[in-house]
Amino acid sequence: MKLNEILNKYSVFKIAEQSDSDRLNTFFLKSIMDADGLQLTYQRQPDFFTFLKFHGDQNIVFYADNEKKEIILVASISLRDGYINRKIERIAYLSDMRIDMKYKPGRLIVKWKQCMGDIIINSAIIEEIKTKYMVTAIMQDNTKAIKSLVNNARNPFFYKKISNYSMINILGSMTKYKGNLSVERATFENKNFVFEFIDSIQSNREFGFSKSSLERALLVWDNLNIEDFIIVKRDDLIVGACCLWNPSPTKKIIISQMPFSLKILKVLSSMFLSIPGKNEEFKVQYLNFLSILNSEEEVLDAIISFAKSEKIFKHFHSLSFSSFDIEEIVISKRKYILNRTPLSLFQVVGENNKDDLLEYNLAPGFEISLV
Repeated sequence: MKLNEILNKYSVFKIAEQSDSDRLNTFFLKSIMDADGLQLTYQRQPDFFTFLKFHGDQNIVFYADNEKKEIILVASISLRDGYINRKIERIAYLSDMRIDMKYKPGRLIVKWKQCMGDIIINSAIIEEIKTKYMVTAIMQDNTKAIKSLVNNARNPFFYKKISNYSMINILGSMTKYKGNLSVERATFENKNFVFEFIDSIQSNREFGFSKSSLERALLVWDNLNIEDFIIVKRDDLIVGACCLWNPSPTKKIIISQMPFSLKILKVLSSMFLSIPGKNEEFKVQYLNFLSILNSEEEVLDAIISFAKSEKIFKHFHSLSFSSFDIEEIVISKRKYILNRTPLSLFQVVGENNKDDLLEYNLAPGFEISLV
């Protein structure tokens, strides 16, 4: 089955092409994400599609426009390979869902849900997708999206919550790690050992990233070098690894409105913390592919201390990573100045495809930098 066989039933929805990049960017600049007083705008300039290439080797962007050729709805599917039940499978990430509510698009939303349902139900046999494994993330404070997509029995698709999670933003560190773990940067000489270690951890996770995923990131992610991979060792044994990388300027997070708590923190900490102001970019350095052997509690402390010694906090507002409730990464508030953005991750299946739902005993493979 071709994707157009479904889209032809819903002529209002189209697949975006490179020539639509400027219109998509214009739409995104007007789309503000609101989470409990924190309003964020995402800039994807100059090329809207570049950021999606970081996530997957194949990407599909859907849109709808009005009679003035103004885009009023966007949604994306990014496809990559990853682990499912310890085997490499095709995985889809559903993202970029935006609707311009000023047009009161009630009928458009109903049609999009029907179209989305047809795509999800048939995803395994659609030539451009060919997977039954789909995931998506939603901010917990986005009550409208949760009501419309998750808690609506009339939808032709089903959202199973994998786990709540937090984007943990380390704004500053008040301690220096003094344990017996050592931290160093990877080199081309030990790249295979590092990638095999990350693969060994990720292969046990649903949607985990394989060694091939890491090789692809080195080639595709802008300005990512092997030296950006960080190794944590106990004696000569690797017990943790990650890579320090962020997608800016391809994707920038702009703070459109600050909550009162963040305004107070900015005033109180201006002498020793860098807090972005209104309409400024929130500069984040992410811990990507964070993999820890046997939940070693000191690994994260060692990485953050290393980042501090490398002056990360002078160049970025935050050092950030995701921690899932299903397998929480313990982080001490006494050691760090931090805040959390609460989100949830869902597996999405068609209403009649619930047999494709997975069981989750560990945190899934997931990169907050690519959300």
